[in-house]
Amino acid sequence: MSKVEKKHMLGYLRVSTDEQARSGLGLEAQEAALVAEAERRGWELTILRDEGASGKQVNPGLRNALGQLASGLADGLVVAKMDRISRSLLHAVEILDTAKSQGWALVVLDLGVDLTTPAGRALAGTMAVFAEFERELIRERTRAAAAAAKARGAKLGRPSGLSAI
Repeated sequence: MSKVEKKHMLGYLRVSTDEQARSGLGLEAQEAALVAEAERRGWELTILRDEGASGKQVNPGLRNALGQLASGLADGLVVAKMDRISRSLLHAVEILDTAKSQGWALVVLDLGVDLTTPAGRALAGTMAVFAEFERELIRERTRAAAAAAKARGAKLGRPSGLSAI
């Protein structure tokens, strides 16, 4: 009888703000979900993270994971939610295509679907569209709030650290 080899999965965690990174709560929740799934499925899990990093670009921790996957050092990538991979539709679709072409698994826990199937990829793509939409809404609300504060005469930005001469 041959021994079944344990899958080696890379778990990726990301939070967008330094405040979230300092509190650790978002990272802890994501990590707990990934560890529980790895234990349930019998995976070996290596965690990679980007703390205080926007989902608009491919950040260093995710780049590291994608490099390891391309080199065949792991069997797949697991994330708690689709928007942890990216809040850019273009990047999310590129990652989905890369997973398919390179033959590694992509597991998105909140979707609960098999991303090796056409239906699973379609659902992941739809979720990526909404992640980008949410990012754009956040940006729009932030700009509107800043404009309203400026109209009230509030000073925007950080106070200067330079002393007046």
